[in-house]
Amino acid sequence: MRLKGKKIVVAGLDKSGIGAVKYFTSRGADVTVSDLRNRLEVQKAIGLLKDIEFKAEFGRYNPKTFNDADLILFSMKAKHDDRVLAQAKDNGVPLKTEYEFTAGLITKPIICVTGTNGKSSTSVLIAEMLNKSGKKTYITGHIGKSVYEYLMNEEAYDALVMELDSDHFKYAYGFDFETIVLLNLTDEKLIERADSWQTLADHVR
Repeated sequence: MRLKGKKIVVAGLDKSGIGAVKYFTSRGADVTVSDLRNRLEVQKAIGLLKDIEFKAEFGRYNPKTFNDADLILFSMKAKHDDRVLAQAKDNGVPLKTEYEFTAGLITKPIICVTGTNGKSSTSVLIAEMLNKSGKKTYITGHIGKSVYEYLMNEEAYDALVMELDSDHFKYAYGFDFETIVLLNLTDEKLIERADSWQTLADHVR
C-alpha cells in the first residue's frame, strides 16, 4: 500500500500505537488515533508524540472514522469496541496488528524468543551478547520498543530479537525467523492468562 495521503486509524495508544503513529505519519499518511480511554488516561502517551501531527478521538470509537479508513492498525493489548471493528471489517477495511503489517517488511535476521517463563531475561541476554560481538541489535515484542520504530531506522541494526508470547503468535504468520528459542512450556500461568487460553493444550498450540 502506498501510504502517502491514506487514512490510517490507530486503535489503542499503547507501545504499538505510539510506534504506529510515528511510522505512518513519517510516511505521509493521514493518521487518526482512537482510544476507548479518556484523554487524561493516555496523557503520557500523547506526550511522547508531542511533535507529531495527528488527529485523536478518545472515550469511544466513532464508526464513521473506522468505516472511512484505508487501513486500521489495532493494538493486541488495548481494549477495543469489537462491534465497530467488525463493522469496518465487513465494509472491506483491512484490520492488522503491527506483526501482520510488518512481517514482510523486515530484511534483517530475526531471533524469536518464546515460552512460558524467562522470555524477557533471555531476550535481553541474547541482545547483549550480540551487541558485545559487534552486531547492533534491536529488542521488540513483549519488551523493547515497537517494530514500527525499528522499521524507521532498520539500516542502523544488524539483527532483531523479538520476544513473543502465545497471544502474539496468533498474528505472527509471515515472519522469516532466523532462529526460534523455545524456553519452556508450563501450566503455571493458566489463571493469569485465562482470557487468552483455557488449557495447557491451548498454550502449547
